[in-house]
Amino acid sequence: MGKKVNRRRGCWLELANEMKTTRIDDLLEQKLNAFERFRAATAALRDVDDFQNNREKIASLINERNICIKIIERIHRRLGELRKEHPSLVSGLPDETRRRIDRLTGMIRDSATQSREMSSECEKRLARRHDDMKNQLIRIRRGREGVRGQAGTAYRKGLPRFVDMTL
Repeated sequence: MGKKVNRRRGCWLELANEMKTTRIDDLLEQKLNAFERFRAATAALRDVDDFQNNREKIASLINERNICIKIIERIHRRLGELRKEHPSLVSGLPDETRRRIDRLTGMIRDSATQSREMSSECEKRLARRHDDMKNQLIRIRRGREGVRGQAGTAYRKGLPRFVDMTL
């Protein structure tokens, strides 16, 4: 759980490794790690103040979140396959392993809840920023149309188009 790996290589290695294991507790541990990384990326994205100057950071954080989502989905599918292949797999496990699975499942549930809350907060903030930018663009367009209208009116009245002309 505490292994540190090169971020970019680590994601894909983890994605490849999660398909090889058949131990439910290992898969749950990998799923918990993916949720923790997702939550960390979401928290970092939420803490970005200046959207304009941090575009690369935002793009890398969104990419990290997408990678984590793919890992979580693949692990979820793999767990579903294991349940279909061996419906009584968990009941046949030793008590210690079942307790570990219960503990990991609870931790995943908590992490998923926190991630969902942070993610929705972050999405709302980004949506507000998007709306602000859209409204600003609309105001700029309206201002440009107004300037065009004034220039056209002045031209039709026979006045010079350019005010800075010297006579």
